[in-house]
Amino acid sequence: MPSSPLPHGGPDTRVSDIPNWWRITSVVLAGLGICAVVAGAGYWAGRRTRPAAIEIRVSTPTIAAPMAAYIGGAVTSPGVYTLPPGARVNDLVEAAGGFLLEADASAVNLAAKLSDGQRVIVPTPRRAETGATGRSLDLDGGSDRNARPLNLNTANLADLASLPRIGPVTAAAIVEWRELNGGFRSVDDLLNVRGIGQITLDAVRSLVTVE
Repeated sequence: MPSSPLPHGGPDTRVSDIPNWWRITSVVLAGLGICAVVAGAGYWAGRRTRPAAIEIRVSTPTIAAPMAAYIGGAVTSPGVYTLPPGARVNDLVEAAGGFLLEADASAVNLAAKLSDGQRVIVPTPRRAETGATGRSLDLDGGSDRNARPLNLNTANLADLASLPRIGPVTAAAIVEWRELNGGFRSVDDLLNVRGIGQITLDAVRSLVTVE
């Protein structure tokens, strides 16, 4: 079957003379061309109006680590306790079982904030007339001349706290130094203890000994 020539058009050419396949092909090609133009226009318009990228940073909250603090002196269970951040001295006292009956609670600031590694000593009121060892003391803290001197290497906290110018805090420092250094070798070693100076040493020299 001979192929149909493409219509050239002319004054005498009618629409009915144009083959159907040519009309369909023309419509399809025109449609594709319109789609390509619309798609290209949309692409370039989108590139011009595309907003800048927004970077969002999410910060991770820092979780504070728990802290450890030591409490000693007149509490039920002295020792090291782990407490949450922001804990106060009152929380440490409660963790240790509370004050003993002889504790001087008014000397402790229960509202103070604790820090990691802090050391808290709860004192007891100093006795004005009789020390914990049973030695009679005068109002100036002096000792009966007939009393036996206190052995620095065996005395407990209560005995040491009864000495003039010592008190519970310094007594605890004496025990701590004794344990860290293997005991006292002379009374003059007291000068190495935190909180003891020459005046305090002179006040207790005749009341203590080293054995």
